[in-house]
Amino acid sequence: MKINNTSKKSTKIIKILNSIFYFFLIITFSINFVIYFRPFYYWQIKSLNIQQTSGYDYQTIKTAYDSIMNYLTLFADYSVGSLKSSAEGQAHFNDVKILFIICLTVFLISLIAVISISFYKLKHKAEFQNTKFTQSFYASISIIIFFAVITILSAIDFNKAFVIFHKIFFIGKDNWLFDPNQDEIIKILPGEFFRNCAIFVFVIMFSISFSTIIYNIIRFIKLKAKAKKTAIV
Repeated sequence: MKINNTSKKSTKIIKILNSIFYFFLIITFSINFVIYFRPFYYWQIKSLNIQQTSGYDYQTIKTAYDSIMNYLTLFADYSVGSLKSSAEGQAHFNDVKILFIICLTVFLISLIAVISISFYKLKHKAEFQNTKFTQSFYASISIIIFFAVITILSAIDFNKAFVIFHKIFFIGKDNWLFDPNQDEIIKILPGEFFRNCAIFVFVIMFSISFSTIIYNIIRFIKLKAKAKKTAIV
């Protein structure tokens, strides 16, 4: 009996951990996808009229963006192409780089954890066979509720949400308030671009979450139908 109770506790802990890892996996995957998918920015150079508003040609803009993204996501030295940059601007991008590294690290840890737990569940099917919904279902529900609130608040006043975001993640710093004359990179990174990035992240998150929920509902219906057939037999 003791072994049975211990087994139940272990299963419960694993389920909770799996839900948490799924939660962070979906979120960080969505964020990292937008970060590393550079064509998303290239497409907006024209749609947001960045050439006209910044005064730079397409190649200068693309080179500057690629240079700063190489610094933020790879092991390249700090560079904003041919654009002017200040020490404060560089310090802010260094802070951003740290956040990107944290986001990627959390993604990799979550991915490894989810895969590892999946293998564990395959080896211990009996302990998890009575689960109505998978842990990804509960993680997806949490994501939809949590980020639906954030989406609504951001839609009401994106600029205010943008400021709050920076105050939370860059506590006690104001070097994210760029002077266009000192840090020309801000001329090619309009607020609309960051808004579109946020929308893209939310779309990916909600798409994955809704797909996961639908999969779990279909799975639950099939399991219920199978159980009825077994009971009749």
